[in-house]
Amino acid sequence: MSKRFHGIYPMIYTFFDADGRPDRRAMKRQLDACVAGGVHGIAILGIVTEFNKLDVHERRQVIEWTAEDLAGRLPLAVTINELSVHGQVAMAKAAADAGADWLILQPPPVRNVPESELVAFLGKVAEAATLPVAIQNNPMNLDVWLSNTALKTLHRNHPNISLLKGEGPIEYVRRMIEETDGVFQVFNGRGGLELPNSIRLGCVGLIPAPECADVMARGYDLMVRGDAASTDEAERLHRDL
Repeated sequence: MSKRFHGIYPMIYTFFDADGRPDRRAMKRQLDACVAGGVHGIAILGIVTEFNKLDVHERRQVIEWTAEDLAGRLPLAVTINELSVHGQVAMAKAAADAGADWLILQPPPVRNVPESELVAFLGKVAEAATLPVAIQNNPMNLDVWLSNTALKTLHRNHPNISLLKGEGPIEYVRRMIEETDGVFQVFNGRGGLELPNSIRLGCVGLIPAPECADVMARGYDLMVRGDAASTDEAERLHRDL
């Protein structure tokens, strides 16, 4: 199932109204603009969405609103960032019930924990999940991440862990793909800074912020097309960005 997920998935922002509550109308305008811009999917509740300023009710609300307003037009990826196994399992179920297509699990931000405990934590969530699962491995911005060996172990023990949000410089992503034997569908992040090289390397897409998602979607489509003229145009678009 994970092989159908590819392309540009903007991580859409949570907008707030004057009272500090999530603003559905503003978020729907953002969502519709991304869809009209030709993106290939939508992602929510990542770092740029200020998920840590939302309570659990508001996070569920964002999931439900986005799924309803997207209305099946594109695949939806939901980031799960609760601090306990049962919290992540509950949010994963809420995402599936709302109509999400895949999940992105963030390791709990607890330092100095043996990596085996992180593998066990994420494995328990994956066992309970009914959707394809990605792991967000982001040593640049998160306090906790996994080694490539641990990622391979997770995939071997839980085949529904079949995607990675592997954010980092292109050489880091290259090593990650090589050292996990290519078993994951990999999305790079970093705001789309290395879109052409990410696609050349074998990434199936990128998860940037939404501002330039329409241009990135066009660049991705051109890179995938693969002929010299299309690749040159993709590189030009990327230089302009």
